[in-house]
Amino acid sequence: MAPKPKTITDTDIQALSLPDAVTLRETIDTHIKTLQDAQKDDILSQVQDLLGGAGLDVSVLSSLLPQPSTGRKARSDAGVKQAPYYRNPDDHSQVAFKRGKKPGWMRELIDSGMKIEVLMIENQK
Repeated sequence: MAPKPKTITDTDIQALSLPDAVTLRETIDTHIKTLQDAQKDDILSQVQDLLGGAGLDVSVLSSLLPQPSTGRKARSDAGVKQAPYYRNPDDHSQVAFKRGKKPGWMRELIDSGMKIEVLMIENQK
């Protein structure tokens, strides 16, 4: 029969020096990781036994589980060519789109006091 492990009290912990407390924490962290790994191995073994009894392979599980998200949802209009939204009233070859950075000509006109609404193509008809 294994000996009963010693119980550590709050008083014992408070009496530890900093180096001893760090060492104790490292020992506990290592022990917790070992227990978690053993638990995962046990669960995996049980799952493999259940699947094997049903004539299935572990690879079947991956198709049943939801796939992890990449984090960002793609825009619904990603990759779609956008029509110009703004046009320089003095030079119709200069156009800008609603998305993205404003081109230099547009920033210059806005900085000179022109309202952005004047640059909208729908308002230049």
